[in-house]
Amino acid sequence: MSVTATAAQCILDALAAKIKNQSVFTAFDVTKDARDRTRETVPHAEVRNIVYQEFSTGQFPDNYNQDLVELVINNKPIATVYFPDGKSALDHPLALQPPVATSTTIPIATSISNQVVAAPKAPKMGGRSKDGDGYICDVTADGRVNIPQDLCSKVKLSGGSYDVKFNGTFLYKKPHKDGRVRICKTELRDGSKYRVSVDTQANTIVIEQK
Repeated sequence: MSVTATAAQCILDALAAKIKNQSVFTAFDVTKDARDRTRETVPHAEVRNIVYQEFSTGQFPDNYNQDLVELVINNKPIATVYFPDGKSALDHPLALQPPVATSTTIPIATSISNQVVAAPKAPKMGGRSKDGDGYICDVTADGRVNIPQDLCSKVKLSGGSYDVKFNGTFLYKKPHKDGRVRICKTELRDGSKYRVSVDTQANTIVIEQK
């Protein structure tokens, strides 16, 4: 099931708070925080999809990583844990810790093989790709187009909003609490892919449907 605009914003706000605090977290941690912020229904499946899309489309800071970890709860499920550089997925409070190797009883070769090696950072594929002086952006799981932050930095706010031009029509979008600009695809004629660039002379973000 889909979520309301209010619930979707609560999910994004909860996620932004986790990232701002450099937390080690799972999508379910975001679900719990989002449910504390609203009386709207917040299905965990929707939250999991939104968090995954935010990570895979490059909306997380570059210092964030993801890894699969077994959790110490019923049936020991495997969960995706998101964590910043300098920390590990095993820092999550519910992460099942590997057994500690004892050098006096375990051969060296076995001890090395049991060490936990941090997985390489997952490539943030899809979502957006560079296209000349702009980007080709896909719609996210929650039905939005995320305006790349480096484009926003080239445009000045006018009356607290960004001027966004789409097919000759102007939209005036205020940045969210996390400073990002997101536009619902319904405002952009329900497409699935857009080219986003900046007209610096007009101080305008320009969106074209692909």
